[in-house]
Amino acid sequence: SDVCSSDLGGFGDYVGGLRKVGLDVALVVDATDSMQFVTDSVKSRLIKLVTSLRQMVPTSRIGIVAYRDKGEEYVTKWVDLSFSTGKIQDFLANLHADGGGDWPEAVYEGLEAAVNDLNWRKKSKRIIILVPGSPPHSDTVSNILHLAQNFQAQGGALSVMDLAEKMHEDFERAIWRTSASLSNADFKPSPLPAFYQEFRSTMASIAQAGGGDFIPLGEDKTLTRQIMVLTFGSRWQTEMAKYLRDLE
Repeated sequence: SDVCSSDLGGFGDYVGGLRKVGLDVALVVDATDSMQFVTDSVKSRLIKLVTSLRQMVPTSRIGIVAYRDKGEEYVTKWVDLSFSTGKIQDFLANLHADGGGDWPEAVYEGLEAAVNDLNWRKKSKRIIILVPGSPPHSDTVSNILHLAQNFQAQGGALSVMDLAEKMHEDFERAIWRTSASLSNADFKPSPLPAFYQEFRSTMASIAQAGGGDFIPLGEDKTLTRQIMVLTFGSRWQTEMAKYLRDLE
């Protein structure tokens, strides 16, 4: 069941091209308190994720940049792009979500570290996937858009996972759990508040500047699946179905 079989048409050609040049994927992850589910999810499914990536592109490498904010334990830390799943597992094992008192986080520093500090291969297809739980500091947005445009201009793509709905629902569900015993009401989240709508539109514009995708995360269990979709592009979702099934 080689992915390059002719019945997959354009997707087979696309993956065939990636196999020739190699694929470098950097996850840039908000590692503040509310984002523990992301690190947990990647931790628990890392082997499956890497296996699925390598089935399609044997020369795939993964790196991870974790960011928080100034004045916290660290602003950014990362594990470089490599073939070593063990290195990534060690990094994730020592990554505990914490901090993040205020709303904006060091999104710019996280992306900047990914673009400039990781050892991207010259000819590889370069993908950055941003997994943000909060918006960037407003005075950094134009710098981020510039960084994303430059990354795209050099043949990379920057995609973003849309967590607005998920963060909002998680927050309201936690409140509902503590008060539901009193009201007996079913859980129903309120409409997305303005600050989350703003967060979403900022993130959509970053993905657009980076020439990537912007797709929502439904449930935690689809996180690694969505990472795969963002890696290869949402336009290939149908063709990728059989690879994605393993990641649910």
